[in-house]
Amino acid sequence: MIKKRLIGVITVKNSIAVQSMEYSHYLPIGAPEVLIENLERWGVDEIIVLSIDRSQSKLGPDLKLISRIASMGLTTPLSYGGGIRSLEDAVSVIQSGAERVVLDSLLIKDLNQALQISRVIGAQALIASMPLAFIKNKLMHFDYIKKSHLQVSDHILDAINSRKISEVMIIDHKNEGLKSSFQEELLNHFAKKCNLIAFGGVSTPKQVKKLMGIGSIVGVGVGNFLNYKEHSVDLFKGNLKGSVLRS
Repeated sequence: MIKKRLIGVITVKNSIAVQSMEYSHYLPIGAPEVLIENLERWGVDEIIVLSIDRSQSKLGPDLKLISRIASMGLTTPLSYGGGIRSLEDAVSVIQSGAERVVLDSLLIKDLNQALQISRVIGAQALIASMPLAFIKNKLMHFDYIKKSHLQVSDHILDAINSRKISEVMIIDHKNEGLKSSFQEELLNHFAKKCNLIAFGGVSTPKQVKKLMGIGSIVGVGVGNFLNYKEHSVDLFKGNLKGSVLRS
């Protein structure tokens, strides 16, 4: 049985960790390294860092940030997304210290390049990030660079369903940063064999436990709600005793 993970997600903009709401409003929190040190100490199962301004600014991945994080000697697996435009960028992210790469805009802009990354570094080292929302009852993919909604691509779904991408982080972008508001209906459009991570609008232990009970879910991402109290991770994990949470 696959052990499921409680994932700490850190959103970074202009090199500062921020609380993001709907990819449109941001509140500064502090240095990413401080948040990461706390999440490592508190015992999350994985850390995902999303540098959300790198692709829009055409800056490439923040390799200096990844290297600084790697130098902290983490025992918690680290994944990174932001500014990855090519196979070379993805390899540089891995070489700088991340275990896996997260792709978002590249899936829309150049899916073939994303699949080349999968072939070279391995599908298990690749996470697809998909900010989704229902617009007029249709499932739409939010392009945060153009600030527009696109119909979910059949080609991306085919790549996911054929396991060319190991996991998909489903982001409820309309409810990102809001309390207890993740729409489980977003998960219904993916095959049961897919490995999904739920993120966006996840804020309570009860909500995490319910999501963990869904068969296709392999992880639940929680953002700033893990940082409100020192023992937040213990509260989340304590509510999951006896479940399939990774120990």
